Amino acid sequence: MCSAAARVYRVKSASLDDSTTRTPTCSKVRSNPEEIPALYKDIKQETTLGVIIGTKCKSVEVKRAMNYVMGYCVAQDLTAVDQLIEAREKCQPWTLAKCFDTSCPVTRFIPYDALKDPQNAMLWCIVNGGPRQHANTKEMIRTIPELISFISKFMTLEKYDLILTGSPPYSGLIYPGDVIEFGIDDITSAVFSVDTE
Repeated sequence: MCSAAARVYRVKSASLDDSTTRTPTCSKVRSNPEEIPALYKDIKQETTLGVIIGTKCKSVEVKRAMNYVMGYCVAQDLTAVDQLIEAREKCQPWTLAKCFDTSCPVTRFIPYDALKDPQNAMLWCIVNGGPRQHANTKEMIRTIPELISFISKFMTLEKYDLILTGSPPYSGLIYPGDVIEFGIDDITSAVFSVDTE
């Protein structure tokens, strides 16, 4: 399972009300291409730190939350904007907007000890050779332990579950032919091109 938190950076609202979940087919760890359903018009990318759960847990205390983390990755949280607008207008779930196949490409696994301070690391994204996003995780309003604690109050977290911690500002639309590179510090990165099914 993949759970995504919304509005966690200081330039955005501190609300967690827009949290969503994804199915396993949404995520992939490979490069090219990233196939977008042909019926979707506008796809928005958001760079986010992913936290990978290492031990099954439920109703975790904030002070103990990091004990359940096995590592990290960086993800692109892709959203079909037209589907999201329609879902909001009709007060419907965001499933079609957030859960299409390959809507969450990720980097390779980062072991827990390889990321010295996950609350002080630079997330970055480059689109077609130009900078798109560049922000430090210390700007998050909600810390990783707080996110784990919050989510685990409502659902059991299983080993290998992925929590997306939210995106910093300056995300944007991507189109067929675009090349997206993203990563965290100089620890890991991934690149993919955009195509349609």
